[in-house]
Amino acid sequence: LTQKGNSLNIEGMGRDNIAVANFMKSIEQFEPVQSVDLVSSKKTEISGNAVQQFNFACILKKGF
Repeated sequence: LTQKGNSLNIEGMGRDNIAVANFMKSIEQFEPVQSVDLVSSKKTEISGNAVQQFNFACILKKGF
């Protein structure tokens, strides 16, 4: 998670594409967030488990 001005970058991992999409929808509903864009999403493996690695770019509303 990094923030520069009103831009917020969120990187993480989810169980699958559906989990990543649901998380993105949750972020879109958060009051300070103006918009969320999926920058990247790729399947990877960690400790033998398949996960979906993602990166979101968010724009925050003014005043937050």
